Formats: sequence, structure tokens, C-alpha cells
Amino acid sequence: MRLHKKNLVMEVHDNFLLDDEFESLKELLIGPWFPWFYNDYAVQMGDGHPKYKHEVYHAKSNPSSGYLSNFYPCLNKLGAKVLYRILVNSMPSSLKPINTGYHVDGFPCNKTAILYVNTNDGWTEFKNHGKVDCIANRIVVFDSTFEHSAVTSTNVDRRLVVNFNYET
Repeated sequence: MRLHKKNLVMEVHDNFLLDDEFESLKELLIGPWFPWFYNDYAVQMGDGHPKYKHEVYHAKSNPSSGYLSNFYPCLNKLGAKVLYRILVNSMPSSLKPINTGYHVDGFPCNKTAILYVNTNDGWTEFKNHGKVDCIANRIVVFDSTFEHSAVTSTNVDRRLVVNFNYET
């Protein structure tokens, strides 16, 4: 699926990574040894939507963790030339879907991508541009100026995604 609006583009790709690449990354992220850090907010302090996160890379502290090489297949396939951030988010399920609030990630780059690690009934909602369902090994790549929001899942224990902020 490809959406063009006012020179902004959003693309959705299923089976983004090769099966073995995806399974390796998924096993790392859902495994018992991957370190998670609690955040009591999803988008803004005080929003009441807790999550666990792991910042793999941030341009100001490169790399933030020792896991950057695990994401090379993603970066290569995305054609990332300049990397600003890789952030893994694990959002607990809720009794009903909760929209965590529209935002842009706030990096001076032209692309944002979200890789869905597990299939669930949550989604990413784009302000004025529809939604993308959470399906394992699906990626949505979009213009960094698109306002977007995570919507929690209700049918699994967590919604697990990887966010990339980069330039092509």
C-alpha cells in the first residue's frame, strides 16, 4: 500500500525481513535476557500510558546499547544513510483499545519507520491518513512529519514495535 498526499508518502511492506532475519530479531526482543526500561508515559510525561522501552541507538549517545548490529538488516533494507534513533517499545495490553496520543518523533530527518514484531489487534493511527494494523514482520515507512499514535492491543500481553528515525 502506498499513500501520497501533499508530497508526503506512506508505504506498508509485509514480510519486510527474510524469515531467518526476522525470527532472530524477534527471539532477541521477546527473550528473557533483553533489557527493558520502564517509562510511566508513552508520548508525553503524565499521559498515563506506561510502556517499556529500550533505546538501541540515539544520535547524541551513539550507540545507546550493545544491540545495534542486530538491526543492521533493517537499516540496510530501509536504505538508511543517516541514523537518528532506534527505539524498541513494549506496550502492555489494555481492556479496550487506547489511543496514546498523536505526535511526531521530533528528529530532523525525512523518514520514520515502524516494524511490528508481534501480531495483535492494536494498530498505528495516522492523523488524517488512516491506520496500519500490527502484523508481525510488517513495516510502515512514512514521512517524519506525519502525526501518528500507537493504539494498544487487547488480545495479547503486549504490543511490540521497533521505531526507526533516519534519512535516506
